[in-house]
Amino acid sequence: MLKLAHARGRIWFLPLYLPKPLQWPACFVMIILGAAVYCYVLRTMRQLKKTSRELQTGKGGGRSPKSAPTRKGTGQN
Repeated sequence: MLKLAHARGRIWFLPLYLPKPLQWPACFVMIILGAAVYCYVLRTMRQLKKTSRELQTGKGGGRSPKSAPTRKGTGQN
């Protein structure tokens, strides 16, 4: 948006510090990088939610805390 608005000062936007011919390619690279990171975060959050649900319902393949053996009479759990 800063590049489209012809910002006069460089402010904080990295592509504005580059030579003129490299500013637009840098803008597109940053947009693509931002979208990729956003998609990665969404995918990771979905996987964590799925894993969390599986652990809560006992379908995670591992032991659930309720079925873990305990030692009776020794005072240790």
